[in-house]
Amino acid sequence: MDQVVELRHEVQALRDALEAMRSSLESEPGLKLIQIAHLTHTERLVLGILIRRRRVTKDQLMTALYCHRPDNEPCAKIIDTYICKIRKKLKPHGIEIKTVWCAGYEIPLDSIERIKAMIAAADGSALETGGCSA
Repeated sequence: MDQVVELRHEVQALRDALEAMRSSLESEPGLKLIQIAHLTHTERLVLGILIRRRRVTKDQLMTALYCHRPDNEPCAKIIDTYICKIRKKLKPHGIEIKTVWCAGYEIPLDSIERIKAMIAAADGSALETGGCSA
């Protein structure tokens, strides 16, 4: 019986920790950009890789996205599809992804600066709305 009580306490502690992580993620400034552009999970991964590396090949993206299932890897054309969808979602924000012939894709420096500005603006608005009220 004591084990059941202990397990219930442990489950509640895990639920509390999970809720704290969710709250933390929701307040993460970089997440604001993702929410503004309405990116899917995979599109977020692709964009994150592009932001960190600036230039990536299709093979690098395929490895990053599908390394956990090498026997069930989709056609490499799927990367083109993700890039196309991300471009459409980011274009209204002045962010572009360029195709570099025989080298893959890259985010130009001016687009990186726009991303940083959007994150900073989201961070600033989070600070403004997160303050104490008197």
